[in-house]
Amino acid sequence: MTHADWTQPALRQIFRQALLADARRWLTTKTGQETVASYALIDAGQLHLTEVDLDALLQKLGLSFEPILRHTPEAQLESVGPYLIDLGNANEGALEAIVGLMEYGWTVCFLSSRLPDFKLHTHLRGCLNGLLESGDSVQLRYYDPRVMASLLTIAPQIMRTALLAPLDTLALWDRELGWQITEGKNSQQFQSEHACFALPDTLISALGRAGEPDLILSLIVTEDIRQGELDALAPHLQYQIVNDLIRRARQHGLATQDSIRLFASIGLRTHPLFDEALPHVAQALATKDNVAGSFMRAVATSADSDWVLAHTVGQQHLAAQRSRFASLLGPGASGLAR
Repeated sequence: MTHADWTQPALRQIFRQALLADARRWLTTKTGQETVASYALIDAGQLHLTEVDLDALLQKLGLSFEPILRHTPEAQLESVGPYLIDLGNANEGALEAIVGLMEYGWTVCFLSSRLPDFKLHTHLRGCLNGLLESGDSVQLRYYDPRVMASLLTIAPQIMRTALLAPLDTLALWDRELGWQITEGKNSQQFQSEHACFALPDTLISALGRAGEPDLILSLIVTEDIRQGELDALAPHLQYQIVNDLIRRARQHGLATQDSIRLFASIGLRTHPLFDEALPHVAQALATKDNVAGSFMRAVATSADSDWVLAHTVGQQHLAAQRSRFASLLGPGASGLAR
């Protein structure tokens, strides 16, 4: 199914056009009688190890931009921090290029605000500052759309109110690639450069649970995958598969990171339903005592012929998932419709 292969430019073009439709509709609402300044907020850190030179790209597109960390004590990290890009002069090609950065994962949020640029920049800088219950200062990666989506759901109301207060809207693609728009307050109040969010342990734990698929996928890609092994799967589809595998691993009673990672790694690389396809693995997972140990022993003692068969059948299953991913990006799609 070549048309569903992420290595093929045709699928990436369909992907960009589907997401571009969401961004274009949102941007159109900001250019009526009362124009509201619109921006993209880019997580440059996610692009740092790709072939994208963000500064060069933005200059080529003729877009005004400002790294949020510029002119701050952390300026040496500005190239891997958030970038605020003014979309006021963005033509169709520039907007498509910004949306195209989503090919590398969840890198782009959009926002609109009536604040002057320098005040908006100060607000976004202040939102980086976090303080743990232990007293340690940290930087809050709110500008990662995955983190932002979680914060808008689970953060204390006082924090959500402060973050959104000076914004007109905040728009992003969630982890299912659904387009989400949150209304702000259009307040003149904004975070000062030295403001700080209190980050209770309960919030940090909740963010950790929400980010578990990202962590597990990162470990798999970094340590388990052979070069080119997953190239046919879009990063977003990899995430969705791993997210489902983690859910099923926990349903089986697996609780340690090592056992969950092994379950997700096998499912992503071999067969998403390997726990059903391999009887001895299914039997081990049905064990009431020490299910993690039984599962890991079953994996270690499986015959090569079992894995060859599972891989053959699993590739058919993955091809079907790739085809579904591609079909959801078809004409008239809004992001990835549920």
